[in-house]
Amino acid sequence: MLSEGTALAVAGALEKDEQPARALSELVATACGPQRHQGMDVPFKRLSVVFQEHTLPGTMLGQRVFVAKRQN
Repeated sequence: MLSEGTALAVAGALEKDEQPARALSELVATACGPQRHQGMDVPFKRLSVVFQEHTLPGTMLGQRVFVAKRQN
């Protein structure tokens, strides 16, 4: 679970490598643009980044991003 790029809780496959979750958080911030900085809700609820071997689905809830790592 991330908030404004800071990891609040980490477990499972991302426990030893928070970088993918942080990268997804930065991607969300870029996609939202100024809306995110003004405290407005994001214009979408889910964003997934798909790689050859795994997917990083991110679910937005207010200012928090919940990230998982799933095998394809």
